[in-house]
Amino acid sequence: MNRLLDLLRGGDLRSIGRVAEVVALAGDDPAAFDALFAAMFNDEPLVQMRAADAVEKISQQHPHLLHPHKAALLGELPSGLRQEVYWHIPLMLARVPLTDAERQRAWDQIVGILHSGGKSRILVVNCLQGLVDLSLQSGWQREEAAAIVREEMVEGSPAVQARGRKLLARLADATND
Repeated sequence: MNRLLDLLRGGDLRSIGRVAEVVALAGDDPAAFDALFAAMFNDEPLVQMRAADAVEKISQQHPHLLHPHKAALLGELPSGLRQEVYWHIPLMLARVPLTDAERQRAWDQIVGILHSGGKSRILVVNCLQGLVDLSLQSGWQREEAAAIVREEMVEGSPAVQARGRKLLARLADATND
């Protein structure tokens, strides 16, 4: 596990470093995933942000690895996290099986991140993606998700507007099914 963390170190904050290598090495290994999840809360900024990137990428292929971390994702996140960690939380929350109460908590968590003041394009796009993904899981709060997407598109960057159009189309397609 130390080798994985060592691969996350070094280089520039503007670079993802060796995240792809870490993702490949960790694969579907729960112990490696758990170590990377814990590293999202590391004191080292590079490790923190790259671990979040790796965890999110691994969870795309192996969402079951997030299940033991559901409470941490739904709970109060520690202060001092880099914004790059927050970029990945909404996407991960939408990959965890949730009860109705947990889904509401996940929704609130994502909306809180969206309105946290740190409005990077990536943060906004990922929050919108997370909200739409949550709403599509069970047909829950689709209208509210669409309203939030439209609201963010009004003054959003071209990236936010482009993703917003795609997300609104997904919501419309789901409503028509």
